[in-house]
Amino acid sequence: MLRNVLLILSTACIDSHYIWQTISDDLSSTSLTFSEHAGSPGAHFFLSSLKDKLSIAQATADGSTIVPFLEKRDGATNGEFLATLPSSVNPPYALETACPYGIFTEAGPTALLQYYTSSPQITTPNDWFEIQDLLKNTFEVTLRDPYMSMTTKDVSSSVGLKEGLFEDECPSGENSVDGMACVVAVVRFNGELHSSAVNVTTFDESGETISTTECESVCIMKVPMSGAVFAAAQYKEMTPGTFDGTDYEYVDHWATTYTVVKRD
Repeated sequence: MLRNVLLILSTACIDSHYIWQTISDDLSSTSLTFSEHAGSPGAHFFLSSLKDKLSIAQATADGSTIVPFLEKRDGATNGEFLATLPSSVNPPYALETACPYGIFTEAGPTALLQYYTSSPQITTPNDWFEIQDLLKNTFEVTLRDPYMSMTTKDVSSSVGLKEGLFEDECPSGENSVDGMACVVAVVRFNGELHSSAVNVTTFDESGETISTTECESVCIMKVPMSGAVFAAAQYKEMTPGTFDGTDYEYVDHWATTYTVVKRD
């Protein structure tokens, strides 16, 4: 199973702690933080509960590479995980992480928390046909820009957009609406398009919420024309089981992703 850069959510999609992943502009390193705000370091003592449950890797058609990481502390308050990415691995590639966080209960049903993240590096929209097959997380959300690299190919049509639009969605075939770029959010479960509607929330590079849209497998969302964009989604799989000897009533899947939109 491929495991790459991590991303974690808490028990609510907004105003909760997440693990956020970013990648440096030169693609030489990646950073993971645990915070209420996308891309901002949080208290370093929270990281200790995650450290032994993460692995970072890059995956291409030629195989996957495990990437070691370390914990960096910023004074006595903030902290993050840092990893240097192998210079021998060039885009396109898949970058993702899975984290079986463990049993969680808070005056309610017992859940198994499963956290995932992905940050694929894409050179053209057609790369997605190969890269999505390399992503192995059980639950995933990705943001795909059909109009990057000056292309007009509408790759969203290959995954079947639903009829009807929400306020924060774009019509199919439009590259921008109201001064915002149109990107495709794709939600998958067990390697297939997710059959149930889930909320997808996007955040800009400052960590502010852009929008939340109900998304059934695929939707086209409006995001800023340039800069980093994060997205998050949650799915409660109502299947009981046992984890490390403890019974749970359902699996709480959380997935996030990160991309950089370049339209200018």
